[in-house]
Amino acid sequence: TELSFSPSEKQAKIIYIILLAIIFISLFLRLMFYNQNPPALNQDEAMHGVNAYSVSKTLKDHRGFLLPAQMHGFGNIGFVSSLYTYLTIPFVGIFGLSETTTRLAALFINLALLVVVFFLTSRFFKNKIIGLLTTGLVGLNPWHLHYSRIAHEATLGPFFYLFICLLFYLVLTTDTYKKLFPVAGIILGLSFYIYQVAWGMSPLIVILLCGLFFKESLKRYKELLMAFGIAFII
Repeated sequence: TELSFSPSEKQAKIIYIILLAIIFISLFLRLMFYNQNPPALNQDEAMHGVNAYSVSKTLKDHRGFLLPAQMHGFGNIGFVSSLYTYLTIPFVGIFGLSETTTRLAALFINLALLVVVFFLTSRFFKNKIIGLLTTGLVGLNPWHLHYSRIAHEATLGPFFYLFICLLFYLVLTTDTYKKLFPVAGIILGLSFYIYQVAWGMSPLIVILLCGLFFKESLKRYKELLMAFGIAFII
């Protein structure tokens, strides 16, 4: 029997057990030799850690700017990703500044991406088996494993881009989740603080989705406009 997006209760339990197993295996792989590989912070990682610690204590970055939209780098280096730095603040603020706390945000975002991938592919293909297979492939992907260990904005891009896809897809195609447009707007707005490439990538994703679901976009134009407005304010 084909396992569709609406499986029986027993099948649903099995699916979510497998999903949890994939996440735990992925977590295990990411935690192996966590403090040994890579062996030390690079300059960009150190900037994230120092700025996050400084903001957590003084609300200013290491150069004295109050809650900057773009974090300042060391020396002659210009700006670094402010979003990763702000996501690091809870870890360094609570547990202190260290290599591990500087990198923990990447680990959690990396794992959260697996959940987003599962629900996005399950919804889009209307088949949770495809969702599980895709999630497993992402969890074992060497590139994805590598960046779960580094305090780098590269791990933010896939998460936010796919989360934008999932949220706007739900807003456009479902009645149950169309009220998620404020969340979609917030995630879209935050994505602009990942890195400069997101200034073009994030709007392009939404435009492509609106084109793919053109009729649905016309019906939900109010929700889309409000989501865009929230993103613009952020």
